Amino acid sequence: MIRAAFPILFAALVWPAFAVENPCQNVQKDPAFTACWREEFKKSEAEVARRLRVLAERHRKDELNLHRLMTKAQRAWLAWREAACRVDTYESKGGSGFSVYWDQCRIKMNEARATELQHMIDNP
Repeated sequence: MIRAAFPILFAALVWPAFAVENPCQNVQKDPAFTACWREEFKKSEAEVARRLRVLAERHRKDELNLHRLMTKAQRAWLAWREAACRVDTYESKGGSGFSVYWDQCRIKMNEARATELQHMIDNP
């Protein structure tokens, strides 16, 4: 009986977490599905930019050298993100789902970057 109930219990516990991680789950397939992921990517880009602005405002006046270093570091991070996502999505290149995989990779990277930036904001 426990074995029979386990899949249902597991799904009930995991489903809410999956729903948060997959904001486009209720969207019909292409082109709306692809557009949904593109919008999620834009949101993640905006969040990284917002946190960078907070740090830039903090350092632009008093710590000009730090501001320049942060700008240089962000440019390098963007290059690294693109290269890492090219590797991660290489197998799907040319496939019909490539643009979704590409956006998902960049979203994942942006979320990690936003967390790093928030740590810098919270711990000056």
